[in-house]
Amino acid sequence: MKQKREKFYTSLTKVDWPITLYAPSTADQDYMRRMLTNEKIKLVFFGGCPVTRIPLKIPTSMTANLYETSNLIPPVCNVLIYAVFIAVLTGHSQIDIYGADLSFHMDVQVDQQSNQLLMSYTHYYGKTELVPWRKNPQRTQPFTMHELMSLTSDTYYAHKSIYAMAKKRNISIHNKSSFSLIDVYPRA
Repeated sequence: MKQKREKFYTSLTKVDWPITLYAPSTADQDYMRRMLTNEKIKLVFFGGCPVTRIPLKIPTSMTANLYETSNLIPPVCNVLIYAVFIAVLTGHSQIDIYGADLSFHMDVQVDQQSNQLLMSYTHYYGKTELVPWRKNPQRTQPFTMHELMSLTSDTYYAHKSIYAMAKKRNISIHNKSSFSLIDVYPRA
């Protein structure tokens, strides 16, 4: 992880166009400011408390209002959620999504001897491999089926609440993926 982080910050020194980099407010802000010395890069921190950290599920229509009026943010599930959320927050009038299949839960099996969750990975050359499904970032602790299904539910909940927020702002979001299990965004 340390090498990847260093490679990332080194690559940003070579950026020669204006870019805005969004980071969660929980990030080490002082460290990021020290590392980002390139004047072409604007650093914006966003966020607060992910909705899944409060002890109840609330309707997505209420969640959309809370995203705008409080320190709540969508569940921390994957980068697509934050890409769409930030696009809505920054006022883009049309957001098109490509490659968002969100079918990861369909590639999981339970080893019938050990009860370990296994993920089916198909490599670009066609070989499929079953590997233990582990938690990020260190990938040392195993996922349980409950955790996976909860994460899956939170992922779809986040997209539904972000779409409610976008509709309120008259922002158009279309799912242009060739295959996708996200059913909240209109297909285009």
